[in-house]
Amino acid sequence: MLRLALILVLLTLASVCHAQSAVHHCVSADGTPVFTDQPCGSMQAARIGAVQPSSSRTEHACPATREALRQRVAAAFVAHDANALAGLMLWQGYGDVEAVQEVARMHRLMQHPLLNVTDGADTSPPSAQPLSAMPPVPDADVDTTIDVMPDDDLEVHLGGVEARESGPVRFQVVTRAGCYWLLP
Repeated sequence: MLRLALILVLLTLASVCHAQSAVHHCVSADGTPVFTDQPCGSMQAARIGAVQPSSSRTEHACPATREALRQRVAAAFVAHDANALAGLMLWQGYGDVEAVQEVARMHRLMQHPLLNVTDGADTSPPSAQPLSAMPPVPDADVDTTIDVMPDDDLEVHLGGVEARESGPVRFQVVTRAGCYWLLP
């Protein structure tokens, strides 16, 4: 009897192990998410990166380079984390209601699969503008100007028919106090 129970358990485990196969998460040419057992390349589709499990270590440092900002924007979209994206933004001049509405809008955008985050093609000259809408900064050593970058935006390309029709989501990139930030 014990031998029969052991054989049944082993057969059950073997069938479960055999049933597990790789599931590929892809985006078709028209931006539709596709889940398949075939590699994405065999279907002329782009692979969507797997979401990494969140680590116990949270990044608290601001992005010191434009590339670091781009990577963190992409990571926020891949993780569908509107709060992480909101943490990369300068919110001066926004009230509570407006900020909540903007984060809700970002959350809706994150329902679409991320295709790419690229630099925008805006070629306007760099400028520095005072932050007149900002509250006074208690530390006199902190820079109170925003430097708008020459290519002053990031474009977030999302999949799906609705996202493709509306075009990429654009965020203006600014520098302040040695960090790169997005403007909502």
